[in-house]
Amino acid sequence: MARARSNIYWWFGAAVLLAVFSSVFILDLFWRRVPRTFRTTPPLVQPPSENTESTSESVESMTTREGMVITREKSAATNADAVNAKALRIDTLTRLLSNVASPGKYMILMEGESYGNEVLPEHTKLNHSICSKNDTFVACESAVTWSHQSKLGDGCEHLFLDVGSNIGMHARFLFEPYLYRPRHLYDDILDNEFGVDRIYRRENMCVVAFEPNPTHRQRHQELAAAYARQGWRYHAFYAAVRGGSRDTGGVEKLVFYRNDNHANNDWGFSIGTMHSGNAHVEKIEVATVDLSQFIMEHVAQTVTRPRRVLMKMDIEGSEYTVLPYMLANDAFRYVDVITAEFHHWSRGFDFIKNSVHISQAESVEFANMFPHLLKAVCSTTFQTVDDESFLFDGQKLPI
Repeated sequence: MARARSNIYWWFGAAVLLAVFSSVFILDLFWRRVPRTFRTTPPLVQPPSENTESTSESVESMTTREGMVITREKSAATNADAVNAKALRIDTLTRLLSNVASPGKYMILMEGESYGNEVLPEHTKLNHSICSKNDTFVACESAVTWSHQSKLGDGCEHLFLDVGSNIGMHARFLFEPYLYRPRHLYDDILDNEFGVDRIYRRENMCVVAFEPNPTHRQRHQELAAAYARQGWRYHAFYAAVRGGSRDTGGVEKLVFYRNDNHANNDWGFSIGTMHSGNAHVEKIEVATVDLSQFIMEHVAQTVTRPRRVLMKMDIEGSEYTVLPYMLANDAFRYVDVITAEFHHWSRGFDFIKNSVHISQAESVEFANMFPHLLKAVCSTTFQTVDDESFLFDGQKLPI
């Protein structure tokens, strides 16, 4: 009996050991089949710290600093790209200008510095006293105090830059073509660029005129006021255009000459003199504006950029300093079409305080080369135009 009981205990112990070993074996087998990603021990969750708020602020501060660094890096990269692009343009222009007699002169005229937010002297502003106190007073005042406009090209579907506007006839050709018949040269240009039906979209068209001749100030005031009453956007600058500034803080003046004693509406008002002596020549100091900088500020940086930009240039010799600078500084990227008259006076033209002289032969040479220079650096279309149609107007302003 005792032997039987002993055998039972032995078999029971053996069964227990076998069960234990079997369980361990099965568990080990199962553990080996579990994916490794589920075997990692989860991290301990730390209790909230008393400095959680300051830590959050520190993270935000680091994020802000990182954002500022990235912005500076992007800005530096953009500036570097612009510098490289300008160097490439100047290299291209230099190679083309090597074919002219005096390439060094034009390289000097390409230099200079543009100043942001340039403001013209007070006396160049149109006088808002021309506006009568009525329902259109606000629109009129806005038109004639252009210096308070943040972006003059903003919201303009079509923009016409009348550079050397004289009495503003080409603005009238744009807004009121039906008054001037028979048709003339600029009629076709305006039709091609802005459409033959443009008189039905006049509220979407804008004109910015540049005219330094003080004789025409009253005319431009009256034109701006009359067009403001119609809801048409017309702004005039009482200033000549120039290339870049040179050590003047962004404000420069030029000496102009009235060469024809008021004949032909002063169409010879220029930086050069036609006569060998002082007969019939009157010296007048005028304010200037950097045309390239104007385009960058009031066309390129607008919220809604104009769909089409046409520039007419008739600046009596200043083209030989303005155009090279515009080419070098990529201003033509924002101009679709330019029409220009080149002047070839026997006495030539002097620039940069008489340190650069462009002779008559050199002016002819540059005029012939300009279309090739323009095509090499941008897609702007060029046409030589000398249009003096309806020089004295003869039509009343709209009421």
